[in-house]
Amino acid sequence: MDTPWVYDTLIVMERRLELDIARGLMIVWMTYSHLPTATRGWLNYPFGFVSSAEGFVFLSALLVGLIYTKLMEREGVRAAQEKLLRRVGKLYLYHLGLILLLFFGIAPFVDPETHGALAGVAYRYAEVGQIQATLEAALLLHQPPLLDILPIYIFFMLSTVPILRLIDAGRFCIVLGLSALVWLGAQLGLKAWVAEFERMWLPPFYPDMRHRGAFDPFGWQLLWFLGIGVGIAWAKGKLPSRERIERWAFPSLPLILALALARHIPHPPLEQGAHLVYFDKWSLGIVRVLNFFLLFPLALRISRALDLARFEPIAKLGRASLETYVAHLPLTFIALYAVGEEGGKLAPLASLFTLTASYLVLYAVAMLHEKRKARPTVTPPRIQPAG
Repeated sequence: MDTPWVYDTLIVMERRLELDIARGLMIVWMTYSHLPTATRGWLNYPFGFVSSAEGFVFLSALLVGLIYTKLMEREGVRAAQEKLLRRVGKLYLYHLGLILLLFFGIAPFVDPETHGALAGVAYRYAEVGQIQATLEAALLLHQPPLLDILPIYIFFMLSTVPILRLIDAGRFCIVLGLSALVWLGAQLGLKAWVAEFERMWLPPFYPDMRHRGAFDPFGWQLLWFLGIGVGIAWAKGKLPSRERIERWAFPSLPLILALALARHIPHPPLEQGAHLVYFDKWSLGIVRVLNFFLLFPLALRISRALDLARFEPIAKLGRASLETYVAHLPLTFIALYAVGEEGGKLAPLASLFTLTASYLVLYAVAMLHEKRKARPTVTPPRIQPAG
C-alpha cells in the first residue's frame, strides 16, 4: 500500500487516524506473514480466506481515489497525473534498490543446498546468471518472490494515470465494468494463456508471465479499481453513512467465523479440485473477495469502540508505510537465511526475538521518516532579472 504508500503529504487534507492505523496494521501483519516464525500458520489467516495483501491493495487504491480526486478538483487532471507519475518513479527506485540488494548483496552468498528458502527467492540468479536476472527484474519482466508487490503497484498506478481523465469526467463505471470482465478472465486462466502466447511467439530468453510474480494482475486489478471507486465516492461525499455499514457487523459475524474455520480445518474439501478457483489467492477467487468485504462492517464497529489514540505507534508505521514495507524485506531475507531449508521455521524463542527485533527496526524507520518529513524545507529565493 502511501500504499498504503501513495499518500501525498503535500496535499492539504484532514488525516484520518483510522486509515493510518489500518495501514500500520497491514505492515505488522505482512511482516509477520513473511517472517518464518513458529506460529505463522494459524495467525497468517485469522479471518478466513483473507491475507494482508488484500488490505494493502485496497487501502492504497482507496487513497489514490480519495487523494487524486480531490487534487483534480483543485488543480486539474494534468497536475494529478504528474504527481501520480512521480509516485510511480519513487516506487520504482525502491524496487530497483531491493533488486540490486537481492542479486548483488545476497544471492552470490546463498548455497541452494543449505539455504533453500532464500535460494527460492533468488532462483532466477541460478538459472540465467546475475546480470540477466538483474536486467529482467529491473525491466519488471521477472518479479522474484517477496519482491512482486511493488511491481504490481507500479503497473496498477500506471494504468490509473490515463484513467484519471475518466474519473474527472464521471465515467469510472466504465472502468469498473471492464475490470470485472478482466477479473472473470483471470478466473478462467487468462494469465496461463498469456504465458503460453509468450512462450510460442517471443524469443526463448524472454521470461514469460510465469516469472512475473505469484499474484495474477488480471485478478487483483479488480480489488484495486474497487478501492479507487470507494475513494472517489468518499471524496465526493457519496459513501453510505458509517452507521448504515456498521449495521451489518453482527449479521456478517457468523459467516466470518465459518470462513475462518473452513480455512483452518485439515485438508479442507472446498479448496480441492474443481473448487480451487473460488478460493485461489493468486487469481483472487470470488470467495476471497466476498470474505474481504464481509470484514468491513466489523472493522468499522470495532474501531468505533477503541481508543484510537492508544494506537499511535501503529499509525506511525502506517504514515511511513512505503519505507517500513521496504525495510521489512531485508529483515525477511535475514530470517530466511537463518532458517536454511525451504519451508523451515524458526524455533519459538528465536521467533519471538526475530519478531520483536523486526518491529523495533520498523518503528525506528517510521520515526526517522517522521523526523525527515517534519524538517522544514527552505525554498531558495528567486533571483529577479536585472532591469
